[in-house]
Amino acid sequence: MNRSWQGTASLSETLSTLEGGLLPLFAIESFVFTLRRCKGEPSYALRTCAYVYKSGLDFHVPIANRLVSLLVDVGDFQDAQRIFDCLPYHDEESSSSLIVGYFKRGFSHQTLIFYQNLRRTYSDLPLSSQAFVCLLQLCKKSKNLNQGSEIHAHIACIGGLRRDVYVGSALIDMYAQCGSLPKAQKVFDELLDKNVITWTALIAGYVEDGQEDRAFKCFEQMQSTGLLPNAVTYVCILKACANVKHESKGRDIHVEIERQGFLDDNLFVASALVDMYAKCGSMKKAEQVFDKVAAQDIVLWTTLISGYTENGYAEAALACFEEMQCKGFSPNARTFACILKACGILGNMDRVSEIQVEAEKKGFLKKDIFLGSVLVDIYAKHGLLEKAKEVFDSLTTRDTILWTTLISGYTEHEQGKEALECFDQMQLEGIVPDALTFNCALKACGMTRARDKVQEIHRMIKGQKLLDKLTSVGNALIDAYVKCGCLSQAQQVFKELPSRNVLSWNLLIMGYVELQCHEEAIACFQSMKSKGVTPDTLTYVSILKASSSMEDIEMCEKILAEAEDGGLSKEDLFISSTIVDLYAKCGFLLRAQEAFDKAHVRDVVLWNALIAGFAQEGRGHEALDFLDQMLLEGVPPNAVTLLSGVKACGRIGAAKKGQELHTEIERRGLLDAEHVGNTLIDMYAKCGLLSKAQQVFNKVQNKDVISWTTLMTGYTQCGDVEIVFQIFDTMLGEGIKPNPVTFVVVLSACNHKGMYDKNETYIDAMNRAQGVVPELVYHNYETDPLIYSGKEVNTVNLFRRHRVCSMNVMSHAFLEL
Repeated sequence: MNRSWQGTASLSETLSTLEGGLLPLFAIESFVFTLRRCKGEPSYALRTCAYVYKSGLDFHVPIANRLVSLLVDVGDFQDAQRIFDCLPYHDEESSSSLIVGYFKRGFSHQTLIFYQNLRRTYSDLPLSSQAFVCLLQLCKKSKNLNQGSEIHAHIACIGGLRRDVYVGSALIDMYAQCGSLPKAQKVFDELLDKNVITWTALIAGYVEDGQEDRAFKCFEQMQSTGLLPNAVTYVCILKACANVKHESKGRDIHVEIERQGFLDDNLFVASALVDMYAKCGSMKKAEQVFDKVAAQDIVLWTTLISGYTENGYAEAALACFEEMQCKGFSPNARTFACILKACGILGNMDRVSEIQVEAEKKGFLKKDIFLGSVLVDIYAKHGLLEKAKEVFDSLTTRDTILWTTLISGYTEHEQGKEALECFDQMQLEGIVPDALTFNCALKACGMTRARDKVQEIHRMIKGQKLLDKLTSVGNALIDAYVKCGCLSQAQQVFKELPSRNVLSWNLLIMGYVELQCHEEAIACFQSMKSKGVTPDTLTYVSILKASSSMEDIEMCEKILAEAEDGGLSKEDLFISSTIVDLYAKCGFLLRAQEAFDKAHVRDVVLWNALIAGFAQEGRGHEALDFLDQMLLEGVPPNAVTLLSGVKACGRIGAAKKGQELHTEIERRGLLDAEHVGNTLIDMYAKCGLLSKAQQVFNKVQNKDVISWTTLMTGYTQCGDVEIVFQIFDTMLGEGIKPNPVTFVVVLSACNHKGMYDKNETYIDAMNRAQGVVPELVYHNYETDPLIYSGKEVNTVNLFRRHRVCSMNVMSHAFLEL
């Protein structure tokens, strides 16, 4: 027999023989062997394929199955798939080669489709270990647990799994990454042969799932069997140490690594060790490890820079970055991300812009989504939302994290409308929100009072079954519903939560307090305790507010005593401020001042509680004295302080001091902050400075019904009622609906001028504008001194017909506003 067919000839000789004449029939088996020899030899493979086509052997089943594998090897998937589809039956080699080939070239979807079609035709077709490993890696990457479980069933069906450590390791890894650790452990336990790769797959799974204690236990069990960890094992276990800041365990592993010599020749292990020490806060040890490594690379440098940044040593991070560049190392995308964070910590936005330009020049910014997210986050946190949006728009790829970063930036700076627009656009682009995205969007709904949007997001959350998994999402929903005034929906979400933490209870209690349902708040507080949930500072602060609003000083004292028994101190600033506030609201100003004096530390919140309490009780002189004392002690006032000071000035007619506070408000750009503009208008009106009140009114951008009514009240009190009617007509023309106080002010102006004939005109106008004019407290109005000159009967009848609020009652309500 010709030695060409006995496998002793070279490939070149064999192919030359083939190309010189036809293949004898008896040599088919030898030719199949030749096809196998061509794998990894592209030039010979192409010559062999050409011969097969020329001689018509591609229809010979054993040869065709080998030919598929050879065509995949040279990258001709089209012909490989064509021949495969024409075969009457397929063997392990041809099927496996297509799966592995598609996988290696990144055709993930096509790989799984091919496998699924194959399974429909051959339910028990054997595949190579390599093919199964590729399929399981795809399931791991896409977190497709169902598909992974089907592949597991296929592997079990054909047998052999219990002794194949590579397929077993891939199965463990897939289940672990898909969050099914019990199944990963079961596969591990069933394997007869276990090696370091198998153990490492299980350890990595536990680390990834946050079960570091189990990871440590597995690591110790592996070593007890006599197996030595490899580099990947050490990287995984060091990550576990870093996650739980277990430095002593990390030091022990460091000793093992040094003993095995991994630190000298494995940069991944060295980087993991530096990272572990950095995450444990031991930057000196991290530096020592770094300095020991002879051949440092960009990954190691970046790990050290990241350690400095994460520990707040931003200056050291920048110095390290400069040194790295001086030594000839070029930053990668992750290095840029770390150094940008350091610049963000320092607030050095000029340096941020410089690094952004450098990253753009290297082409990292457009293609690295993590770097883009970091830059968007830094700009957003520093209030540079236009810059954040500019970077966002420049990125070619946008994922859930990037969208959430931008949405979070808008919500943190009270731009709820823009946040919700982003949320909608994100979904239009096919990006699915995650739990954090929903939390940010719900916060935006709360600040914009977007009730319908909250309900829409609630439906989406239910669709993803997030309420069953994450209490944080349920808490965000409760908070959003409360802020939108939808207490019943908030209660329903609370009831449906499978698990509730102290924050869940606090949010519901705060909702009751905010919506003036004080008895319900106290009942909720009692229920919370009966369920075994321990109240925290926020719980006690909320329930003290409820008690003080009810002016129940006995209950306040009881709750304070309970809080102290629970380990909370009255000296806690949060508690101290609440105590001062509740005593002031109950009219016990002396006790409020005593509580204030006992506080060891006085911050702006504590001062605000005292100043606001005295201002609210009409003790304006004392309130302003406290404001001056606060400034002398070096505590800078905030918007709330200035607002309380302005209220105090209005109460005592301190126009000069009021103007000083007004100047500071304008300087800080606070005029359009909630209540500020309206309080200034009220202060100037009460001081008789109507021109000043008008100037403030004209400057306020977002005028509400209170702004208009406050200005009208000022003019009414000064007797300039013609302007009141003009303002009222203008207000209606601008689409602002009057409230009951507006109604009373306008009628007061009519009576003040003796213009009783206009009463019905304005009552009709109010009725049309509001739909229903509020109910009259008849006996109060019938004794009102504004009804005179013999018109009492007609006016009272007029009010009875329209069911209007009394002047006395509504004037009091207005003063409270």
